[in-house]
Amino acid sequence: RRALAVERHGWRIGLVGARVVLANVCIERGDLKSAAEHVDAAAGATYADDPFRLLMLTARGRVHLFRGDADAALECLLEAGEIADAAGIVNPAVAPWRADAGLALAVIGDRAEAERMIEAELSLARSFGAPGPVGRALRALASIRPPAEALALLEAAGETLARSEAALERAHALVDLGAALRRAGRRRDAATVLREGLDLAQRCAATSLVSRALREIHSAG
Repeated sequence: RRALAVERHGWRIGLVGARVVLANVCIERGDLKSAAEHVDAAAGATYADDPFRLLMLTARGRVHLFRGDADAALECLLEAGEIADAAGIVNPAVAPWRADAGLALAVIGDRAEAERMIEAELSLARSFGAPGPVGRALRALASIRPPAEALALLEAAGETLARSEAALERAHALVDLGAALRRAGRRRDAATVLREGLDLAQRCAATSLVSRALREIHSAG
């Protein structure tokens, strides 16, 4: 917000990137309306060869995905992928579009392509040694796999992220793992993991994740 405050003085450099960051923060805080407004403002300030257009499209794809519009999300994310491919950007830490595109494909009903897309992101993230994107891709894959496989994938995500500084991604992985443990009937284990995820989500001020963690903890008894 401080970066955006200089706009009234005529400053323009970096403002698209700032709006994309703020949009992603708003998503984590459950404020999709503000997230969409920041993405729209970023889109209005980009041009065809703007390097920030890639990030704007991934953020817009996430907003559509969280709003339940998988078709619009996929369109944005595939366009982001085209820009990334043209620029030779394959590191998911820089251009994390494949996992979300895979989630959109799963919602639409193309499970085979969804798995292919997410597994491609997981493979790339592992090749670059990026624990945050690895954990995120594992979570995405878990969301479309059968319960037993999903549990193993989420445990792997937790182990990967435990050694990283990706606190917010680790919080997501812990809550996902706790929810999977609860569904598997392992309520005591679920409660322990969920409390850890809740604490980390609160420290990250991830309001939306905090609410979900609390719902899961109550469901676990």
